[in-house]
Amino acid sequence: MKNAGFISGRAYKVMLIVFILFTDPVCNFGQSRQIDSLKLLLKSSKEDTNKAVLLYSLGKRYIAYSKYDSALLFCNQSLYLSNKLKFKPGIAGACNNIGAIYFSQGNYDSALAYFHRSLKIKLELGDKKNIAEIRI
Repeated sequence: MKNAGFISGRAYKVMLIVFILFTDPVCNFGQSRQIDSLKLLLKSSKEDTNKAVLLYSLGKRYIAYSKYDSALLFCNQSLYLSNKLKFKPGIAGACNNIGAIYFSQGNYDSALAYFHRSLKIKLELGDKKNIAEIRI
């Protein structure tokens, strides 16, 4: 009674490939809907910290989607608005996202600079939870 209750190696691989093929479009569709919803909210938002968070969230979604040009656009807008509002958590989050983009693109010097900037602000804020997520 060998391998009782387990799927054979070949069957497992086939099931995994089928799962990936059929679930990936579903995930992509969900991501697209999230991005569309965030963009809709962005159109009616005021120049406040909520808008900075929306821009941050859009950037993060585009990072997950590996659309780094769009991600960088929204993250830089979030950084600009957060700086203008002196919204330190927004500055730290935007810097962390920009660092992640540059890291993914292989631009390690720029990534490190943004990660350090994010870390410095998070240390000032005493934000231990988010300090742990910085990719240095």
